[in-house]
Amino acid sequence: MIKENFHTHLHYCGHAVGEAADYIKQAKQLGFTAIGFSEHVPYPESYNDYEGFYNGARPPFTLLNDYLNEVNKAKENGQVAIYTGLEMDINPKLYGYYDELKERLDYCIGVIHFLFYNEGYEVNDLPDDGAVFNYLILLTEAVLTKRFSFIGHPDRFAINNLIIDRLENYYELWRIFVMAAVSAAIPLELNTAHVGYGLYDNEAAKNLWRIAAEEGAGVIINSDSHQPKDLNRYFTEAYAMADELGLKVIRFSESLNK
Repeated sequence: MIKENFHTHLHYCGHAVGEAADYIKQAKQLGFTAIGFSEHVPYPESYNDYEGFYNGARPPFTLLNDYLNEVNKAKENGQVAIYTGLEMDINPKLYGYYDELKERLDYCIGVIHFLFYNEGYEVNDLPDDGAVFNYLILLTEAVLTKRFSFIGHPDRFAINNLIIDRLENYYELWRIFVMAAVSAAIPLELNTAHVGYGLYDNEAAKNLWRIAAEEGAGVIINSDSHQPKDLNRYFTEAYAMADELGLKVIRFSESLNK
């Protein structure tokens, strides 16, 4: 088991708790060697229409410097390696802004929480095949830009009773996405929160990761922690599934230390 977590939220987003020092204390107790903090990216006020219903889950733009300063200060702890990141919603209209932010970061996560399709939908509430196809195409295009260090919870669209029963309809396009990620050397995140949701109790959902294994995708296991006690949430179960499926789990910190 690789004791690192690179999908970690602090209190700035308003739906997580804890400061960097709290996570470092927990990491020491668990024997973790690295933490990447990845708060949701804040938008300047002029950008607030770009993510629809997800705006309420972001830190105010005025807190961006406070967040970056806290994480950078935490790097001085001397025992746990700390990395500065942001979780960025994939939207080509924002790529210029993201490129500017990346100059202040060690890494960034590319994700989709909200899909602009028809009137717009949360990704775990996509209504039909067209929405899922748009989602997977957007992920594929994103990895080919090589803007993001890895893709967070790419299988979140499957947490949907309407979609889970016909996941086989999307395997081919998912495979194309995975192949694009491999060609661009962009890892995919196995998000342990999905273990808690019971997603992988369904073999159809596990097949998405069987495809990732077949294509040789690099995989990062993260807990998407929103409080310090969740730093290693469902790690044991996720690593067991990775072993079962033959996933190539990587130590992400090594790519950042080159």
